[in-house]
Amino acid sequence: MARLSRAGVVLVALLGPRLVGANCRGLDRTALIKLYEATDGASWTNNNNWNTSSGSSAQNKQNDPCDTDPTKRWYGVGFTDPCERFLDDIVGDPYDPSVQMLTEIRGAGQGCFAGRITALNLRRNGLKGNFTVPELGDLENLTYADLSWNEMGGAIPSELGRINNIQVIQLMHNSLVGSIPPELGDINSDGPAYSTGCGIDDPCPPGAQMKLIELNLGHNLLTGPIPSELGKLVHLTTFDVTNNNLTASTPTEAIPVELGQLTKLQVFYLRQNALTGSLPAGLFYNMTELRYVMFQENGLTGGVPSEVGRLGHLSDLNMHTNKLTEQLPDEIGDMVVAFDIRLQDNEITGTIPATIGKLTRLRHLDLYNN
Repeated sequence: MARLSRAGVVLVALLGPRLVGANCRGLDRTALIKLYEATDGASWTNNNNWNTSSGSSAQNKQNDPCDTDPTKRWYGVGFTDPCERFLDDIVGDPYDPSVQMLTEIRGAGQGCFAGRITALNLRRNGLKGNFTVPELGDLENLTYADLSWNEMGGAIPSELGRINNIQVIQLMHNSLVGSIPPELGDINSDGPAYSTGCGIDDPCPPGAQMKLIELNLGHNLLTGPIPSELGKLVHLTTFDVTNNNLTASTPTEAIPVELGQLTKLQVFYLRQNALTGSLPAGLFYNMTELRYVMFQENGLTGGVPSEVGRLGHLSDLNMHTNKLTEQLPDEIGDMVVAFDIRLQDNEITGTIPATIGKLTRLRHLDLYNN
């Protein structure tokens, strides 16, 4: 079976004879074409083999993102071969309009004969224009998407919430606007059951549905509150919305308490936004895997939550340049592996807890200007 590296490179050493001239699912190819057109593909830094013209089924098969010939592969596109999990091309009632459309696009036949786009790596590739491409939601088997460090504007398409098998989404360092779609909380929610293969051709390896572990939307122009629906992404280990214009969830709470359901989160970056109000009570209580909390340069009020004492893996706590007023909790001394605590430029009152003396690994403590 073909396998995919994170960089979107397809390994072809183990390809069987049935994969010669492999072809992509028609809707996957169409989604790539729409992205190319919306982001000025002709001016990309590298658009090798992105021949996006459409013709007959036979012509499209000669110009296909899933071609196993490396000299014809579309730059930055990875795919998986037929009969992997989650493949769902042209299966069903031949009189169903959607089946008829797919048949017209890709030719007659049933079963897992059409490959799926699984990776899209166009990092630092000169994409500009409007990223609001609803058809991207048709890339339902995408497992890795990196379109960071480009110049894309427009809003994040809500249709990304239809993707069912993705691990990493990196959209940082663009100029995306609008709010974070609450539909992103639906990512990977509609895939087959854990033990389900494709059920058409054999062998169909059972595998396990992938889980979203990284969502990076930092360094854009996003506005509005962080949706509470993101709390459903319970497998996240990295959540980064650094340097946007995000605002409070309610008049009194900066972020939704539902984010506390992200119990596997290790990297939590909300820095450099316009968040006001206090952190919701109990936010950190079950987030015991946290390593890095970066909430600096907002307008946060209240204080450092006492639940930080439960964060036994936390290395860096950075909440400087806010409007914190409450005395530091004694529980801060229970962050036993803390290396860096920066709380300067707030309005924190009271005394420094003696329990900080227990933090034997601490190398930087900054409480200046409180």
